[in-house]
Amino acid sequence: AMAAIGRNIPSLPSPAPKRVYLSKSRLSSGVNGLDGEYFIDLKMRQAGFDIVHPERLGLAEQVNLFRKADLIVGTAGSAFHTLALTPHTPARRIVLTLEHFLNTNFLLIDRACGGTSDYFTIKDALLPSESERFAMNHVVKNANHLADRIIALAR
Repeated sequence: AMAAIGRNIPSLPSPAPKRVYLSKSRLSSGVNGLDGEYFIDLKMRQAGFDIVHPERLGLAEQVNLFRKADLIVGTAGSAFHTLALTPHTPARRIVLTLEHFLNTNFLLIDRACGGTSDYFTIKDALLPSESERFAMNHVVKNANHLADRIIALAR
């Protein structure tokens, strides 16, 4: 059903970035927050990634991003649920988990949509933090080091 909906979303004429980092640095509230991600954004941009804030895109823009990108990197979250609208996308996907476990919905999406994502935990680079805006919040210990790790995974 989701693939059928996705097929009815027209392709946009504008080119999509090829190497994408899905950032939550501008997310005002939600399930998972990541304090210090802004600094990761800067380093990822320097490494040639386009920084995308999915919550600021319309549905067609999100779908086209997943259709056209070669590499999509980001922390596990609802932005990756767009895959349900774009099955069999050729994009390589690197999903970073904030815990040592992975919510099984991501594995179900991989199975239903074809392809696989590479999953890596970054829990050791984070400290738990309190936030009124997020159900769970973390602070990045060393954004420079973590960004270097993420960039190395993307090679």
